[in-house]
Amino acid sequence: MTKIISERLPRLRIKVDSSDKPWITSDIKTLISNGRQHDHFDKGLRDLKENNLNLAEQSLSQTLKILSASPNSSNFNGEIATCFHIMAEIYLTRASQLMNDDGFCEMMAKCIALFEAERIYKYGSYKEDKEINTAIVEAEVKFVDRVFGQDGVERFKEMSDRRIMNRKKLEEIRSKVTDEYFSTLAKFPDWNTEDEEKRCHEIESIYKHIYHDMNGFLVDILFHCSHIVGPAPCNFSIIGLGSTSRKEVTPYSDLEFSILVDDNNKDPSPEQRQYFRFLTYFIQMQIIKLGETILPSVGIPSLNDFYSKNKEDDWFYDDVIPKGFSFDGMMPWACKTPLGRKEWRGQPPQEYIMTVEEMLKLQDVIPGSCMESLKTANVFRSVCHLFGDEKLTMTYQQKLSARLTHIGSMRSFREQVLQIMQSLLETYGDEGMATQHFGTQQDVKKEVYRLTSLLVEQLSKFFLIFGQSSWQCVHEMKMKKILAEDGAKNLLAALSITTELRLKCYQKQGKQKEALPTVPQLSVTEDKDIPCPLSTAIVRLYQSLIPLKSVVFQILEVYKNHDLNEPDTLVPAVLQQANFMDVLPMTTAAAYLRVLQLPKAFDCLLSAKGGITDNASRVKIILMLANCYQMVGKFHEAIECCREVETLYTGAPDVVEASSLLDALKMIMDIYMDQGLFQEALQMYKQIVDFQERQDLNGGFVKNELDFLNSSAVLFMNMKQYNKAEAILRSIIEMLRNQRKHYFSYFMCLNNLAVILLNADKLTEAKTILNDALEIASELYGENAVHPYFARCLANLGEVHYYLQNIEEADRLLQLALIIYSHVHDHELIEPGIIEALIIKAQISWVHEQWNEMFNSLNKANELSKIL
Repeated sequence: MTKIISERLPRLRIKVDSSDKPWITSDIKTLISNGRQHDHFDKGLRDLKENNLNLAEQSLSQTLKILSASPNSSNFNGEIATCFHIMAEIYLTRASQLMNDDGFCEMMAKCIALFEAERIYKYGSYKEDKEINTAIVEAEVKFVDRVFGQDGVERFKEMSDRRIMNRKKLEEIRSKVTDEYFSTLAKFPDWNTEDEEKRCHEIESIYKHIYHDMNGFLVDILFHCSHIVGPAPCNFSIIGLGSTSRKEVTPYSDLEFSILVDDNNKDPSPEQRQYFRFLTYFIQMQIIKLGETILPSVGIPSLNDFYSKNKEDDWFYDDVIPKGFSFDGMMPWACKTPLGRKEWRGQPPQEYIMTVEEMLKLQDVIPGSCMESLKTANVFRSVCHLFGDEKLTMTYQQKLSARLTHIGSMRSFREQVLQIMQSLLETYGDEGMATQHFGTQQDVKKEVYRLTSLLVEQLSKFFLIFGQSSWQCVHEMKMKKILAEDGAKNLLAALSITTELRLKCYQKQGKQKEALPTVPQLSVTEDKDIPCPLSTAIVRLYQSLIPLKSVVFQILEVYKNHDLNEPDTLVPAVLQQANFMDVLPMTTAAAYLRVLQLPKAFDCLLSAKGGITDNASRVKIILMLANCYQMVGKFHEAIECCREVETLYTGAPDVVEASSLLDALKMIMDIYMDQGLFQEALQMYKQIVDFQERQDLNGGFVKNELDFLNSSAVLFMNMKQYNKAEAILRSIIEMLRNQRKHYFSYFMCLNNLAVILLNADKLTEAKTILNDALEIASELYGENAVHPYFARCLANLGEVHYYLQNIEEADRLLQLALIIYSHVHDHELIEPGIIEALIIKAQISWVHEQWNEMFNSLNKANELSKIL
């Protein structure tokens, strides 16, 4: 079969763009330009015919790596699908050669995942394909025959394939969320009113319904699988973990679960445990067949080897398969499924097919244990029953509660809770006050949902409240007088906002994609402003999330200075005084800056500045004001703020950090360039360089250094030193390649490099780089986002098309840029980039001999430049 399939596979063809693609390494570019993808692909076919399966997979992996790194890689999804098909055949053949049952099962699951990946990459979405469907069914029969025997095959053939039915039922649940549940959430309420409380009850009710619907959907799959697998060798219970146990599951959530087995007063035999491994693999296959399992989560070593010490072995990024309902990923830091993980970082292998007593031992975390052990223990403190013997689940929950509430273990347990909370704050505690975060899309899971939900969960566990929904945990803490009434109300508001935003984000995109827009998104046909519907909710969330973090910090400080045996008086005292509502100017300013509502942020920052005498805090506010002033063209006010920072540093160098002064000086240099005062900017550049040479700057200054180099390159460009400017930016781009934490700096460098190339008449390369920059801008801010940096990138690309004589495309891009610029700020604030866009628009009007439009654009640009 392998030989026949490989002979009718098409030869891969890649049309190589000769222009530079900054994110492709020189090695990959050489391979593409030399057509080496053909060599790897053909070698893979030869190795396959000779049954050298490992070599064949390696060659196909190299082919995929080249295809994925190619310009416009989505154009080669058909070729990528071909590679996946051959790899699926390799895994199918390899599985047959394995004597080890677990290895066989793992190979078969990966095989089916590759066939499903072939489907999505081949068609761009889930489509019926007779050959793929047949290949998957044949693989399933092969799996069932080996692990469950001929009786299993008969049961499998008797029951119709539920793939289409399962997909239809899942889609019905999702449609129900949009059509029925969202109809009551058409617009956000007036916050801090009775409407807010009503909204909280509605969100809690919606999640109860979703939990019920998803539970029914999952039980159907589990029942189907258990029937085909055959009678279990002992009583068992399948328990839900993670968001399922907190009743916060969505129709796109990962499935985290474990299996409890009844020991009948003795350890289960290896054969009994093997039965449940087989069952788990079969369940995984049914969920993979939904077509929503991204390949990295399956852990195919040639694509994503999570256990390798070489980071480059985990390289494949799957943005084609719509990530939805699927098994928790097989990454060793995830893998909350019965199959668990292999040995990792010195930790022994761990599976989660356990007796009650074995599962309880996960709580035996000794002091000084690694964070992964703490997190695992924490996950298994919140469980819910899904399928099987419910008494077994209840037995575990009762014994767990007795264990954790025992006076002898309570101290250790609370220490672990505190460590988890500390870890959560370190991981998710950034409010995004940095300029680079203004108006960027939020990661709805990491930035919005997780911190609120998980901190509420930990607070409730600290007071020995387990096994309920997050909403019920808050209600119980209020009932037990742990929380004051206002505190509980505001925590519920934060919890409801985060869960609503997460659900809406997934439903709108039709997959588990975390990009939550914070600014409006327009098209070229829009003629009026469209406010971002989520901005008010994000502002309200900040008003409770920031004080929640502050309260947790207080609790952590309390236990640094007091005995852990006194929680009944210490922590409740902190919580009862907290209403989890902060409307202070700095908190509200942080929220408005996050959603790019600068006029409101100005009011808050000016108010905060007037009430603060502490120099360190004052400098932080002044720099934020200066950034905002610069963004709206209030250059005089921005420079005044920067000079004030300089004065404060001179008067108190021990209080004001050197990096703050450098930020202020760099901003002055940037403003001079915005004003066309290049000699003054050059003097500031020399002052900054001189100051840097006199300072002992540590590694934490890297970002400031990169920003300064970026600005320096723009200065050299304006001084006509194009080669020097280009060299600086190319070196930064190479340094930041694939570093998502520096994505903003990478975007700005690409944009600036393109402008330099434009000035140097390297138009084709400038166009390629700006197209890449525009893709990144869409990831940072959203498609056609109302954000000045997005508009600036559009205007630059429009100018390139103008000089390439693609006048219609240039006009389209400039029109969209001007629409975005006109909606960026209200209160008649001016975005400086609009002037350049108007001038280019005037040039296009001149080409079309549209004299009135040309003069209108020029006159408007002239008026705005005088104001600035």
